[in-house]
Amino acid sequence: MRLKEEKEKDRLIPEIEKYKRLIMETELDILNNDKAIAKEQDKAVDLKDKINSLEKKKDIKREENERQTAAYLKIKDEPVRIGKGNENLKIAVNHLKSELEGL
Repeated sequence: MRLKEEKEKDRLIPEIEKYKRLIMETELDILNNDKAIAKEQDKAVDLKDKINSLEKKKDIKREENERQTAAYLKIKDEPVRIGKGNENLKIAVNHLKSELEGL
């Protein structure tokens, strides 16, 4: 009976050790995975912050673009307006010259 128990014990000890190693490896894998998850969560937070920062910059640039477009639209026809004013002034000067010559 004792011999049978010894044989069974000798058979089970390596098996128990094998499962203990598997448990330790699995626990180590869990720890490594937890670290990897925490690292990825930190990256996600950093990326969200970067996205928010870029969104703010984009809004600022959009507002600047709108201001610049409004300023451009305001002055783009200025040369034409000045040209028409000059043309009207030229006509008035010529008209005054002809009146002056008539005197």
